[in-house]
Amino acid sequence: MKTFVTILLLMSVTLIAGYDFEIKDGDYVSQTLTGNQSILVTGGGGISLTLFDHSRADIQNTSPLVEGYGGIWQITAADYSHTVITGGQIHDLGIGAYATAQISGGYIAQIRSTQNATLTKHIEIICQSGYAYNSTTGFLSGLWDDGSAFN
Repeated sequence: MKTFVTILLLMSVTLIAGYDFEIKDGDYVSQTLTGNQSILVTGGGGISLTLFDHSRADIQNTSPLVEGYGGIWQITAADYSHTVITGGQIHDLGIGAYATAQISGGYIAQIRSTQNATLTKHIEIICQSGYAYNSTTGFLSGLWDDGSAFN
């Protein structure tokens, strides 16, 4: 009975915080969200995170990016989903349809967008002024809002 109460308490903390799922230190999973489901990532990672419908992912931190072991290897956001990235390490971020992403920290090796750019702001990068784009390398570099560097 004590174990059941402990498990129930841990599940309710995540639900009270407003998230259906959580990935934390030591977790390495693949997850697909539909409807209005949400996920909080505070550590660990996964092979893939796929968002459909009006789902939401909040990526605050991950383990270091290593294929098959840490970080998040691929995030795919579709439909009207929303992704907020404030930290962590991601190999590939793909945004499609009417999905949106707000990025203010972390490491992302590749960002893809398959959207009509004239419809709305789909990918918002929040950083300090003075960022630069190198047309030879294709890299955008500068400082995140918290002062940490990105490239």
